[in-house]
Amino acid sequence: MRPGEAPLIEEVVGTLATLGDMPRVREIAREFAEEIAGLATGSGPYGHFLNGHTSVDFSIAGEEQPRIFTFHEMEEDEVLIAIAYTQVLAALMRTALSNDTPRIIAVDEVYRMMRHPSLLKFLINAVKTLRTRRKKVIVIDQQMRIFVSDPRARLLFENCPIRVIFAQRGGEDVFAHDPAFAHYTGQHRRIIAGLQRFQYLMETDEGIFYLDSAASRAERFRYGHS
Repeated sequence: MRPGEAPLIEEVVGTLATLGDMPRVREIAREFAEEIAGLATGSGPYGHFLNGHTSVDFSIAGEEQPRIFTFHEMEEDEVLIAIAYTQVLAALMRTALSNDTPRIIAVDEVYRMMRHPSLLKFLINAVKTLRTRRKKVIVIDQQMRIFVSDPRARLLFENCPIRVIFAQRGGEDVFAHDPAFAHYTGQHRRIIAGLQRFQYLMETDEGIFYLDSAASRAERFRYGHS
């Protein structure tokens, strides 16, 4: 069902209120419709978010083109954001597992998902399992400690075959104190502290590399092994 075909909540509850073959069933249907309408239509607490058409198409039509789901325009309501994330992630998982077409799924501002345990569980599962269907999941956040401060979040870090570190600001000390980076030398930490735009540190099973993507050609300097 495409966005333009989906009924509004007010249309759903209007139909629901008329259903039932027996008096008791009709009464239950009306009460149920009133309860939904009180939450999701008119002046209900979620009416402004739920009772409207969406521009997000969850169908598989046109999925050969890149799709972007953004939540920047949403109000800072934790419940609404969780609902939106759930819908988008369900659509991504459904289409990603339906075939072996190579695809990259990038999730920015990961800290938002980590506020919701069920969404974090999905992300951990995605990182580990989607690769079996030729999919790559890239998780991104501005602070490295997001990935190591929670035991569940550490699973994301530990299951990432490639770790890319850009400039860390605000006194990031996780590289000096967290055991996940115990193999980093003082030189590694100095590089991280001095990274400029277009420069980053990349860690793989092959070693730790410092890359400058702004150079005329990639300049690689290998600094030890992980």
